[in-house]
Amino acid sequence: MNPRATSSLRVSDSSRTSVFAPVHLSERHPECIKVSATRNAQTPSITFKAKLIGKISGRQIDVSALQDSGAEGILVDAECVKKHRLSKKLLRKPIPIRNVDGSSNGMGPVRYSTTQRLRLYSQNDRSYHEEDVEMYIADLGGQDIILGTDWLRQHNPEIDWQEGRVDMTRCPPECTLIEPPVT
Repeated sequence: MNPRATSSLRVSDSSRTSVFAPVHLSERHPECIKVSATRNAQTPSITFKAKLIGKISGRQIDVSALQDSGAEGILVDAECVKKHRLSKKLLRKPIPIRNVDGSSNGMGPVRYSTTQRLRLYSQNDRSYHEEDVEMYIADLGGQDIILGTDWLRQHNPEIDWQEGRVDMTRCPPECTLIEPPVT
């Protein structure tokens, strides 16, 4: 893993806060989800230091979140959900999931989602981006969270691939940015 592939957060208004509302994947769930957790030129990605934070208990769980432009949806690994006993919601209809090579995911179709507060940290560990997100539960091969194209489109971050930096300057109002660094 590239040690420079971390995130930074930057906004022009450091007083920005909002009420937490889940960032839903869509009004209806997709027909199929594509998963990619391979770091190469065809599927660029950056890994964030992150935490899942209990909305009632405040319990904090250290995780990593892979921003992956080769994946679709917002996904969390089934083993991570099991290990940390995260709440699950049954989907009305299972969603087929395909790995980047086109094969079926080892866990079969996605049957559950979970809504959690997700905090993505900047390089200085004081600044962060926080939001409530609904994530599909799937076998991610040990990667805790994948933030795919749905998340990228919604947040439209400024990405510097050479520096491995992500500037969160165009987040939707549901997101909270705390102590953005001055650049």
